Amino acid sequence: MGSARSAPDNASDTFWGSLGNGKAGRVRSSRSRLSHAVARLEERGWVERVECPTDRRGQVAHLTETGFGVLEEAAPAHVEAVHTFVVDRLTPEQIAQLEVIGQAILDGLAPRCPTDSPA
Repeated sequence: MGSARSAPDNASDTFWGSLGNGKAGRVRSSRSRLSHAVARLEERGWVERVECPTDRRGQVAHLTETGFGVLEEAAPAHVEAVHTFVVDRLTPEQIAQLEVIGQAILDGLAPRCPTDSPA
């Protein structure tokens, strides 16, 4: 498997975080289903699991070099789609509201397992 590399600002940790600390419920999925999804990403070589140093029950999924490459390749089309189907349909006032809403959501997320890279 390729070497693990954290996404900018450890975005991979923010989403997957520790599988043992209730994140599955926050993404409206069972722990088993979330674990299976991560396993499929592992099979493709896009992520690798590392133990969370602060929570023995959990693991953190880190993007591999291959996974980061896939993310970089998909980003332009994703950004274009978001602009076409979301941003371009909103008024400046709605964009401002969306920024406030987004920040409120980010502020409410539980802290993630504090690790920058696998050991």
